[in-house]
Amino acid sequence: MPDHHAASATMADSRTLTIGIVVGLAIALTFALLIRLVPAWVLVETGPRIALYVLLALAAVPTVLPLWALAARIGAEPRRLAWAAVGGAMLFDGLALGFVPQLYGQTGDAWAYTAAALIWAFATVVITELLVERRRGRTD
Repeated sequence: MPDHHAASATMADSRTLTIGIVVGLAIALTFALLIRLVPAWVLVETGPRIALYVLLALAAVPTVLPLWALAARIGAEPRRLAWAAVGGAMLFDGLALGFVPQLYGQTGDAWAYTAAALIWAFATVVITELLVERRRGRTD
């Protein structure tokens, strides 16, 4: 006898994963294009790089909260959607940094610091998602 509830849950999970990955790809493309506008010295010099890292950490909150709002709107589990979005962004950046690094408009040390800043940004989004989840009392 088919379990319609399990099939429905699997379809919902697949939908959440797909939407999350697409959202993550779009966010990563947007950031890649914005990184093109950042002067190399901001990435290479320590003081401005610290300021950039602070800015990236602060940007995690306005990244996570809309993902949670989207999850509520489409009836998805917020953690799954947020982590799928991070996964989609990491897929994009991993491929783009490896195969189309000129997309980011940086070269040499600035390109390496761009990759490091992206890793930092991913970590801050994941940690922020966990903190928001905890604050909202979700533990599933």
